[in-house]
Amino acid sequence: MTTQATKTNTYRMGYSDAIIKFMDARGADTEAFPLLPLLQPTDKLLDLGCGPGSITVGFLPRVAAVTAVDVSGVSIDMTRRRINELEKAGTLSSADAAKIKYLQADILSGLPFESGSFDVVYASQVFVHLTGPGQAAEAMAEVRRILKPGGILATRDAAEALYYPRHLNLWDIWGSKMNRALLGHDAQYVADGRPGGPDMMPKLYREAGFDMNKTKVVSGLPWVFSGREGREWCVNNWTAKMDDASLLDKWTAAGVTREHKQVAKDALAGWLDNDDGYMMVTHCDIIGWK
Repeated sequence: MTTQATKTNTYRMGYSDAIIKFMDARGADTEAFPLLPLLQPTDKLLDLGCGPGSITVGFLPRVAAVTAVDVSGVSIDMTRRRINELEKAGTLSSADAAKIKYLQADILSGLPFESGSFDVVYASQVFVHLTGPGQAAEAMAEVRRILKPGGILATRDAAEALYYPRHLNLWDIWGSKMNRALLGHDAQYVADGRPGGPDMMPKLYREAGFDMNKTKVVSGLPWVFSGREGREWCVNNWTAKMDDASLLDKWTAAGVTREHKQVAKDALAGWLDNDDGYMMVTHCDIIGWK
């Protein structure tokens, strides 16, 4: 029996300055490095969930054409602005800048492309946010539809958040509450039966009909935040999320009170001053072939 996918957008992180700053720090060399050696100069690539374009721009010198797709017009505008600024600064050649097209679209409503339109689809931190019934499976089927025979899908989704030293108990004090408010759950292991989580992603590929003789989980880089500068970056961003008026309804809906936030801020301040403190996020990176 096939579950009917809900069309409701379940992305909960928002587009605050703190979120955008975090997205901006990512690049193709770190986020998509398992895919990069597989790219061909003739490839047509679709970057699904392009965000502010910090990863997207890294594909342009490597392929023939890139289509940047995001459900958010804010993200599309930021990607366009990034490309224009890099071209103006001479960091990106005009020839490479001319390779990109932009599209605001929701994959759950179907993408306006013919079947077999793309050689490669890349999706970073997309499936982990498709938490509604049937959403992840429907998105996977749509991605496979637009891929050419033998085409490649590369996905990257957060798996597990680890806070050290463990005795500070930052997961219970802070991490679980952030996940509950911004991801809709409080499981440290992001998968744990969740549609876009790492224990479900291979199944999504298999059930969508990808070639499981070639499709595999690959070794991707974790996000690591260490040293005073790394911890300070985390604490500043997390504090900004707690104080962001646009996220207030999400914190409230998750049952996170002002008192909870103050306890979390105090714990984070202690972690910031702990020379042994660091934080790591592991990921599920998969390369699949149609």
